[in-house]
Amino acid sequence: PGIAAAIFGPLADAGVNVDMIVQNISEDGRTDMTFSLPGNQVARARKAMEDVKSLGEVNYSELVTDEDVGKVSVGGIGMRSHAGVAEKLFAALRVEGIIIKVITTS
Repeated sequence: PGIAAAIFGPLADAGVNVDMIVQNISEDGRTDMTFSLPGNQVARARKAMEDVKSLGEVNYSELVTDEDVGKVSVGGIGMRSHAGVAEKLFAALRVEGIIIKVITTS
């Protein structure tokens, strides 16, 4: 309990604008947290995470950043009322040879 606050509080304090969060608990009980932010804030986010780790407030085995990515968002009322919208998006990405690293919905 509280790990998300321990991560995203220092990021907010550092002025990092997180706009997508995915949390996953692995079979070995480890929590993986994936989030996206503007590319020009990556260094600031990394420093904030390294600082809280050095204080012992957060413990992670690896901090991975990837700046060679893009984000695609699909929205609209049709997402609720029309089946197959997600499949069309994924098919279009497949045709272009684009590898999906994270999927989140809301």
